[in-house]
Amino acid sequence: MRRVLGKGSTYPLKFTGGTITKTEGLENVMDSIRFLLDTPAGNRFFLPAFGTRVHHLLFEGMSSDMLSLVKLYVEEDMLMWIPRIERVEATPTFNPERSQVLCNIVFWLRGYANAQSMVYPFYLNGEST
Repeated sequence: MRRVLGKGSTYPLKFTGGTITKTEGLENVMDSIRFLLDTPAGNRFFLPAFGTRVHHLLFEGMSSDMLSLVKLYVEEDMLMWIPRIERVEATPTFNPERSQVLCNIVFWLRGYANAQSMVYPFYLNGEST
C-alpha cells in the first residue's frame, strides 16, 4: 500500500545540503493537495488545465452559490488531478474576519479504509496561503 501514497519532492520546494528534500507517504499526498490547490487553473503553460478553478471565484461576491461552487471545484479538481484519491468531501465556510474561505477537506486514498483530512484557506484579498 505504501506505493499508492508515493514519494517526491516537498512542496514548497526545500533544500537540504544542496539537494531537494523528499517526502513520502501521507506527507507526499498532502504536499500534492497543497500544490494543486495553490495553483489556479490556467497558470501552467505546458499543462493549462492543471490547478483548481476555485481561484477564479475568489473575486465573486460571497453567497451560498459561491460556496457550493468552491465545494464542487475542490472535489472535482482533486479527483481529476490526484489519482491516489478515490473520494473527497469538501465543506467550505466563509470567515469574514480574515477575508477567507476555509475549506475542510476529507479524503479517502485508494486501498485505505481510513479518511484523512485537512483545512485549506482560500484568501479573498489576494494574500497567499
